[in-house]
Amino acid sequence: MNKLIVSAIAVLLLMTANVQAADGDSYTCTIASIYRTGAGASVDSNNETFKFSISGDVLTITNSSGNKTENNDLKLQINNNFAAMAKNEGMIFSYRFGSGAFEWSTGIGESGFNRDQGHSGQQMRFAGTCAAD
Repeated sequence: MNKLIVSAIAVLLLMTANVQAADGDSYTCTIASIYRTGAGASVDSNNETFKFSISGDVLTITNSSGNKTENNDLKLQINNNFAAMAKNEGMIFSYRFGSGAFEWSTGIGESGFNRDQGHSGQQMRFAGTCAAD
């Protein structure tokens, strides 16, 4: 009887701990802060939102502003029970499942960083929280 109870508890814990994003999962994110790295200044976020979803080894960020919708595909580097992290040549996005916190950095790579001069003013870092749809 004790073995059955221990086994049931172990299965329950494993099932609840598996919070890894599965294919097709979608999340809505609220931006709490925006920081313009090159200028060293914060920008008002106006509680803007965006969505991200995971399909295979691609994380897609969908950002709608006004009449325009922009999709950015990033290659997943990590997708486990704790976090998802994806990047492409100009962006890095990370999300922590336990806290719901995200960090999204844009304007990196060839598009905006010079080793000799440092930041060129095009880098932006967004942070906030996401919730599953």
